[in-house]
Amino acid sequence: MNTIGWIIVAGILAGIVRSIFGWAKSNEPFDASKMLKSILRAAIGGAIVSYGLGIIDPVAAFFATLSTDVLAHDGFAAIKKAI
Repeated sequence: MNTIGWIIVAGILAGIVRSIFGWAKSNEPFDASKMLKSILRAAIGGAIVSYGLGIIDPVAAFFATLSTDVLAHDGFAAIKKAI
């Protein structure tokens, strides 16, 4: 598998981790569609950020993806709440 493939895999794994943490924090029943949306958002965002920053290490891509998803999701939620 090429570098982009590994970055996408790292993004998918980061999305899975992020969605599990989000579900555990929410105290809501499991919703597969929310999990899928989180995984897709993380994979796409992580691939864009990793490619843009020139990250070729899958571990670095995993953490870049995870932090990007946390900032994007929680940041927009905080802005939406403040408005």
